[in-house]
Amino acid sequence: MAKKKAVKTAAIELENLRKFEAAQKKKARTRNVITVAGCLVAAFAVVVTFALVSVNIAGNNTASTDTDANKTDETKQDTGTVTPGPTPTTHVAGVPDGAGTVDISSATPTFTAGDWSNDGKIHVQVLEAGSGPEITANETVNAHYLGWKASDGKEFDGTFSRGGQPIEFPLSGVIPGWTYGIAGTHVGDKLAIYIPHEYGYATKPASDPTGGDLVFYVNVVSAK
Repeated sequence: MAKKKAVKTAAIELENLRKFEAAQKKKARTRNVITVAGCLVAAFAVVVTFALVSVNIAGNNTASTDTDANKTDETKQDTGTVTPGPTPTTHVAGVPDGAGTVDISSATPTFTAGDWSNDGKIHVQVLEAGSGPEITANETVNAHYLGWKASDGKEFDGTFSRGGQPIEFPLSGVIPGWTYGIAGTHVGDKLAIYIPHEYGYATKPASDPTGGDLVFYVNVVSAK
C-alpha cells in the first residue's frame, strides 16, 4: 500500500515538474516574442524618424532653392532693366556726331533729334557749368531732368512735367548711363547726357518710349 502511494506521489510530482517546465518554456517564448516585438518597434521608430528628417531636409532644400531662384529672377530682372551690358567706368565729354542738340535757352529744356550712330559710349555735354563739388558714383543726388528718345526727340519723362520739383535718387540705383554720366561732373552743372541703348533700358524694344538710344537733360542741385 505504501509502495503504491509512493509511486502515485512520484507520478504527481513528475507531472507537476512537466507542467512547471512547460510553463517556463512558455514564459521564455513570450519573453522572446516581446523582445523581438520591441526590437521591431524600435527599428520602425528609427525608420520613421529618418524618413521625417529626410522630408524636412528636402523641404528646407526646396525652400532654399526656391528662394535662390527668386533671387536669381530678381537679379535677372534688375540686370536686364537697370544694369544691362558691359559696365562703363566713365563718360566721354562732348556731343556724339549727329546726335542732335539740347537747348536750355527757355525755362523748359528742349531737344532736337539728329541722326546719331551709336558708338557704345556715354557722352556728356556740359551746357552750363556749376560751382559745386564733384559728384561721385556712390552719392545720392537731387536733380531736375528731362528724357527724350534720341531717334525722334519725343519726351517720355521729366520733373518739369511733374510739378517742377527735383527728385532724389542714389546714383547706384539708376541706369548706368545716369550713374556714369553724372559721376565726375559737378553740383550745379546743367548736362546733356547721350546714352546708348545698352546703358539705358536695354530690355525695352525700340518701339517702347524708353527703348533705343536716349538723351537726358540733367541738373544736379545737390549731392550727399
